[in-house]
Amino acid sequence: MVSHITKIKKSIALALSLVMVMTLCSIPAYAADPDDPSKEEVGFLVMGDDVRGTDGFKDNIVYLTSDEVENLKTNKNPEDYGLGDSWADDQRFSSYDNHGAGGYHYSIVDGIEVEAILDALVPGRFESLDKFSIFSSDGYSTTMTISEVAKQKYFAPGDQTGRTGTGPMIAYYKSSLTSQDQSSGVEPAGPAERTAKGEEVFVYGQETLRTDNNCHFIKYVNVLLAGTSEERPLKSDNERLASRKTNDIITLGVCEKDYTFTDGSGQKTTHRVKGIPMIDVLEDMDIYRYMPSFSSNKLQLVDIDGNTKTISRSALKDCYVVWGYADDYVVWGYADDTQTPEGQTTELAVYMKGDTLSETMFCNLRELNVVNTKGKAVTSVPTLKKPTLKASLSGKKAKLKISNISGEDGYEIQRKAGTKGKWKTVKTLKANKTTWTSGTLSRGKNYYYRVRAFSNEDSGKVYSSWSSTKKVRR
Repeated sequence: MVSHITKIKKSIALALSLVMVMTLCSIPAYAADPDDPSKEEVGFLVMGDDVRGTDGFKDNIVYLTSDEVENLKTNKNPEDYGLGDSWADDQRFSSYDNHGAGGYHYSIVDGIEVEAILDALVPGRFESLDKFSIFSSDGYSTTMTISEVAKQKYFAPGDQTGRTGTGPMIAYYKSSLTSQDQSSGVEPAGPAERTAKGEEVFVYGQETLRTDNNCHFIKYVNVLLAGTSEERPLKSDNERLASRKTNDIITLGVCEKDYTFTDGSGQKTTHRVKGIPMIDVLEDMDIYRYMPSFSSNKLQLVDIDGNTKTISRSALKDCYVVWGYADDYVVWGYADDTQTPEGQTTELAVYMKGDTLSETMFCNLRELNVVNTKGKAVTSVPTLKKPTLKASLSGKKAKLKISNISGEDGYEIQRKAGTKGKWKTVKTLKANKTTWTSGTLSRGKNYYYRVRAFSNEDSGKVYSSWSSTKKVRR
């Protein structure tokens, strides 16, 4: 087990982490990925310390595909998904939007209540939360304290007192009318109309008739985090400190995978996890290109304490990035489904093939760096080294010898006759073949040869520079 996991258990406060993901039109669908049939388009996801859901790691994740979210809209029955009786019809909201010309929005909303979901999953715990943050695919985000929920009011047009309304909701059906002031607006007659796939809206009311500097509904919500004060980004020294947050990673898609290893008591145990293939994360952060097959570069994992672990390129196919797992889980949680890990937050972890837990899991992930053999971050995309070519006359033929460089899949040999001739490819060799003999050459002619190495990558062949030109004369 990595050194930081062996620390004495930290004294930490229970923090409920709730993540809800709404997949949007702008997010690529993975449900039909031919290379990984297990990968599914993210629909709606809930996770947290004390959440007793119906799916996921240690039964504390409720996960729905985007198709199941559409079924939820149709059937209006969240109980089928472990979300309790959280559906609410005909809820009325007003809000002031100070973007552009501004205006008052009067809405009728049908959907699922955040508070009711929490009450179903963790009865009596909603009031103990601190705050939640909402993220949208078009870049908007806001944070709301839990205490504000009880203050939400609906102000109908001309109503100066307001009526207490429902707390935060994900709107699956919504009708709105807009006015420049609160007294002359018109309330929608209803019913609310179904929103398009991926266009769910997080809606809540306002404490006063006009609250500046805050748009009180956010369209295209894809992530909601509750019970955590911040969402720490995953960073990389490659590509100018590229970074991604948990909500960015989750929206790449979700796969399920089993990891079996020997636990601390010497027993074989299996963790079934839902997460994202590491290669997908590296490609999304645009740093996988620093690890072409012909290079010796490795991936370096760095945790919040600065501990590191390196993974070879060939081992990446078995690595998953998962969310919600901190080192306290590894020490104290084990695989006991009757307990939930106190340290489970939105921390990221990496699972990989291993015989023991310490070889299988790396917790509290904070950085992903591509490093060279000296452990230094790679700042330029590696290229194949150009080969060295030796050429000589052997009887009536040219004999070529190529230096064997690391990582190539083969060599392309070109030749031209005379200084004014055109280069033509005369032979392609596999990597383990580094010598070649031509056919019979014409007497009294000069022949020029050059060679370059190539590597077969997913995007096509990658070539080195041409070697220096060598002359052979018969």
